[in-house]
Amino acid sequence: MWMLVELLGHHKIAGFVTEEEKWGQVLMRVDIPTTVKDGKLEFTTQFYGTHALYCATPINETDAIHLAKTYRPRPFDKFDLHREHNRNLDDYRLVDDDSEDDLPY
Repeated sequence: MWMLVELLGHHKIAGFVTEEEKWGQVLMRVDIPTTVKDGKLEFTTQFYGTHALYCATPINETDAIHLAKTYRPRPFDKFDLHREHNRNLDDYRLVDDDSEDDLPY
C-alpha cells in the first residue's frame, strides 16, 4: 500500500509500505521511489520498528512518488565520515593536560 509515513523525530517518508518479519520482530518495510530509469521506478528500501511509527496515511501512487522527492532520505556520504574523523577532539576534553595538580582527573 502506498503511504505517507511520519516517524518519531519529525521525519517523513513516502513509499510503498509492507510488513516484513526480520530479526525476530515484525518491521515496516518502506520502498521509497528514488528515480525513474527506462520507464521503471527504482527504490531505496528502509525498515522501521513499529515503535518509530507516529502516523501512516494511505495515499495514491502518483502522490507518493511526488512526495518521495520532497522527503527523499539523504544517502550516506563519504563527507559524513570525513567530518566526523576531523572533528576537533579538544572540544571534548574534560581535563586541561597542562594542569600541575595531583588530581587524577
